[in-house]
Formats: sequence, C-alpha cells, structure tokens
Amino acid sequence: MTLDKLIEQNDGKPVEVAGSANAKFQCVDLSNLYIRDVLGLPIIEWTDAKDFPERAGDAYNFIKNTPEAIIERGDIPVWSGSVGYGHGHIAVCIQDGDINSFVSFDQNWSTPLRCKIEAHTYQYIRGWLRKKGENMYESEDLKECLRQHSKLVDECIAKGLKIKELEKEFELANKKIDKLIEANGILENKAETDLAKAKLDYEKLLADEKIAFKGELERVEEQHRLDLIDLEQKYKDVDLPEPEPKLKTFKQKLAKALEILFS
Repeated sequence: MTLDKLIEQNDGKPVEVAGSANAKFQCVDLSNLYIRDVLGLPIIEWTDAKDFPERAGDAYNFIKNTPEAIIERGDIPVWSGSVGYGHGHIAVCIQDGDINSFVSFDQNWSTPLRCKIEAHTYQYIRGWLRKKGENMYESEDLKECLRQHSKLVDECIAKGLKIKELEKEFELANKKIDKLIEANGILENKAETDLAKAKLDYEKLLADEKIAFKGELERVEEQHRLDLIDLEQKYKDVDLPEPEPKLKTFKQKLAKALEILFS
C-alpha cells in the first residue's frame, strides 16, 4: 500500500491496530497501520507515542529535531510528553516540510478518535523516525554518487577558473606587445610573423582547453544522469518523495561551471 492510499482509505475514520481495549483509536494505531501496511515493518506495541524512538529498533534512523532539521514525506514525527497528557503524540508526515512547519496525517489530535490531515509547527517535536533505505535520496548509493560527481565538477570548475586566468594573461601580453610595437615602430617582417604565429598558437591552446573542459563537463553530467537512472531503477518499488535539494544543488554546480567558462 502507498501512503496516499492509506490516507484515502482512512481520512475521517477511526483506526485500531493493536493495544489495550481501554485505549482504542489512538495516534499510535494510525502510525502502526502505516508502519505495517506501507513500510512493511512490524508494529511497535505497548509503548507511549513519545517512546517510539527507543522501541523502534534498527530498521529506522531517528533524526533529532534541531533548528536546521527539516522533516520529509514518509517520516514519523514524535512529540514529547509535553502533549497528550504525558504520553506524547505520533503521526505520519505526508509532504516535505520546511524550516517552520509540516503537514501530517494524525489520529486523535484536533478531532478525537478520528484520522485527519493536520498542520503543525515543530513545537514539542522530539524528532522523527525514518525507515532506513526507504528514501532513495537518503541512500548511501546516492550520497556516494553525489560525492564523486561533486568532486569531478569541482575539478572542472577549478580548470575553468584556470582558463579564465590564462585568458587574462593572454590579454595582458597582447597589450604589452601592442605597446612595444607602437614604441618601436614596425617590426621586421620575420619578427612580426613569429609574433603572429605565437598569438595563434596561444589562441589555439585556449580554444583546445575550452573544448576539453566542455567535453569533460558533458561527460560528468551524462554519467550523473546514467547513475541516477540506475538508482531510480534500484528503488523503483519505493514510494519516493520529490528530489531533495541535494540534486538541485549538484545541477546548479554544473550550470556554474559552464557559466564560468562561457560568460
């Protein structure tokens, strides 16, 4: 089952999965339904919502709530005992949040004993559980891919900056030569021919460097595209969110490299 399907089937309804007969339709029931039917993991029983991180086991990463941390779709936010009469609260994040707020699917929050989509701030949030390997964009495969590709792009950017330095040196040398010609009159034919040839050789060197640089960038971008296709195939059966900013940042680096060379 997908997260969207779970919301469609249960929005506005009570959900009961396990636990005490005297505590039905609690927030933990909805989270356990998500854990069982969407994540495919064993439910977490006989514990308060606030204690889920300590009972979740090795199948999850627990991301602590910090000023910089941002919750993502599919994460399981966990509230402290400051809410829920000391028991805490738990839900399922249904879309990527931002630095200030997020939206989740909750049971027993604003509507007692019913499931409902709710908007939240990060107040009283301990952190959130994330299934290991659930998100391709958090996988070690992609992290290593981005590390390698970013290294190549950094090298390309450094090479592009070196080419720009060579262009400046070439421009400065031309100005000096023009001044010498102006000061000493017309040079002898041979010297003038040698000078013109040197200029052409230098220009060809710069042109070759630019072509090689552009080819290297295109190779890096194509390899990055193919690697992502492989990763998407590997994670094709996973309910993925939209790409994280990491991918956008990598593409921005490629654009910057091209801008350095051709601006």
